[in-house]
Amino acid sequence: MLKPQLIALCCLLFVCATTNAQQDSTIEALQQLPLKYISNIDSKVDKYSKRITSKTTKTLEKLSRWENKIKSTLEKISPEAAARLFSNGQLTFTSL
Repeated sequence: MLKPQLIALCCLLFVCATTNAQQDSTIEALQQLPLKYISNIDSKVDKYSKRITSKTTKTLEKLSRWENKIKSTLEKISPEAAARLFSNGQLTFTSL
């Protein structure tokens, strides 16, 4: 019973020791990247982030319009159901 635990402990220590060595080389490699490359990647990240935010905003606005249309239709058919669904804010895309 003691041998499997000892083997597992040795394996764990070996993994921890090799992990530290890999982190040092990764940090050194990142520090050697040119500043122009990093700024180029940063600008691309900003561009795609703005694009995603814009599309998300448009989608939420569209869903909000649909929600309002469904709410008005449901209020005509069943005011109780509309009050139950929309009174406590369960289905509001405008809050997002």
